[in-house]
Amino acid sequence: MLATQGYRVTIAARGSEALAAAQQAAAAKGLSLKTLVIDVADSASVSAGFGHFNQLYALVHAAGAGAYSELWDPDDPQIWQKVMRCNLDGAYYCTREAALRMTDGGRLLLISSTLGLRGMRNSHAYCASKHGVIGLTRALALDLAEKAITVNAICPGWVETDMAREDLAAMSERYGIAPAELEAAELAAVPIGRWIQPAEVAGLAGYLISPSAAAITGQALEISGGLA
Repeated sequence: MLATQGYRVTIAARGSEALAAAQQAAAAKGLSLKTLVIDVADSASVSAGFGHFNQLYALVHAAGAGAYSELWDPDDPQIWQKVMRCNLDGAYYCTREAALRMTDGGRLLLISSTLGLRGMRNSHAYCASKHGVIGLTRALALDLAEKAITVNAICPGWVETDMAREDLAAMSERYGIAPAELEAAELAAVPIGRWIQPAEVAGLAGYLISPSAAAITGQALEISGGLA
């Protein structure tokens, strides 16, 4: 979506195969994307990846990992560390490297979650990490205001993605509820009664990094279909 608006876009991920597939899909639409292999949980990998840029206008940080666990699970500390490294440490590493390469008027956009605004059972690592992303957003918005660099967070609800399907499958197994029944229950709690589409999140991202959004900073904007 950003490439169609004339931005020169580089996408990053851990897996080169996923990057190649995304690049080919864009090429089929006549769009050009550059790619970088980066593990956001590894500060050295992030520094090396961002070293390819002398200057950046915007960062959209969308890397994230989810997990379900209970405090008394033997592997809960390891799950906590894994989720925090990806969701919160990764957000810090990437926003820092991007901000160092921004001139006045840049844009930093982080993807949090509705669970960055509320809690959920057996999701303390994910909730804490996404709350942390919002705290990082609000603090950096103040730090960077003098340079007119805006910093905002998007908080999606259930978006129809592979990750969301994986989360539903994990919830289904943990709670012993059939996947179709669980999905119906989750969507019943969404006032508009459907999944959020990736293009809808992308549209909000496009606005927030546009010149028209220069006065919007330090915000956590929910796109959840009215989820209470």
